[in-house]
Amino acid sequence: MKKTFYLLFGLLMSLQVAQAQKAISGSVTGADTGEPLIGASIIVKGTTQGTITDVDGKFTVKLMDDNNVLEISYIGYETKEVIVGDQSIIDISLAPGIELSEVVVVGYTTQRKQDLTGSVAVVEMKPLKNNSSGNVMQAMQGRVPGLYIEKDGSPNGSNSRILIRGANTLGNNDPLYIIDGIPTTRPEVFQNMNPANIASVQVLKDASAESIYGSRASNGVIIVTTKNGGDTDGKVAFQFNTSIAAQSEKSMRFTMLNSTDRGKALWQASVNDGQDPAAGYGDIYNYSWNNDFANPVLSSVTLKPNVGGDPNTPVGDTDWQSVMYKTGIITKMILLLPMEIKTPLR
Repeated sequence: MKKTFYLLFGLLMSLQVAQAQKAISGSVTGADTGEPLIGASIIVKGTTQGTITDVDGKFTVKLMDDNNVLEISYIGYETKEVIVGDQSIIDISLAPGIELSEVVVVGYTTQRKQDLTGSVAVVEMKPLKNNSSGNVMQAMQGRVPGLYIEKDGSPNGSNSRILIRGANTLGNNDPLYIIDGIPTTRPEVFQNMNPANIASVQVLKDASAESIYGSRASNGVIIVTTKNGGDTDGKVAFQFNTSIAAQSEKSMRFTMLNSTDRGKALWQASVNDGQDPAAGYGDIYNYSWNNDFANPVLSSVTLKPNVGGDPNTPVGDTDWQSVMYKTGIITKMILLLPMEIKTPLR
């Protein structure tokens, strides 16, 4: 008899608890886009009871009281509180929250830009992407305050280098390059990169960089991050750049002697030394003169067709400056393919 009584009492209490619970369902969307928010948090305020939205932005949660308050939150949106009352379906729209503070990556950490006390310059990559020089180092010229590109006049600036703090040491003044986390002090590694493949470039100028990278950062640090080659959304990106570069060394060319004038200069040098010109340069030149060292008179200088009569060694009259300096054509073609191919190849 007692067992039956306890059983009936337990069933009655369970029925009362089930009747007291109230199921609330609804959806959560973003006020700016109208799209459902997946994984939004719905918490019964003051309790640990709650749930999250599904892939359609919908949720269902059970309540014990009509006076319960739902607290809805989502990253990037303002938190919202809703009193349930007698509602059984609640559709909630969250307003966008305050934009996140701009951050700057410094070595192995990130800092809010407003809290950063060191001198950090971020290079805008969009103008560099289609630069015709093909040299990312030259393309940075004039885009970062206090950064100098030192050139040596070589074609395409192949031996250029960056100076961030000037020539502040007696040895190597090159900065430290951190390319996708790999350190190097060789400027050619950076300048041979394709600007279109670089996602971001940051320049650490002051001494605070040494606290991260040590003494190697004494000349400054350039942090380079390349693009993710797999983030192509299944599309093929084709880019073709071409440019024509002309040498500008004509103003610095030397006035050179031709082969006949060089023969005259060699004859005069030999005569001044009291030496027979034919003994030193007879394999190349035929000299016609009066053979009087006291009062030398040169009648003519003729160039022999072959050096020492060897038919395999013809003499030349070449202006090597004109031969070496030509208009250089730089052609660059880039083909970017997605790393993941959705359609199997057959």
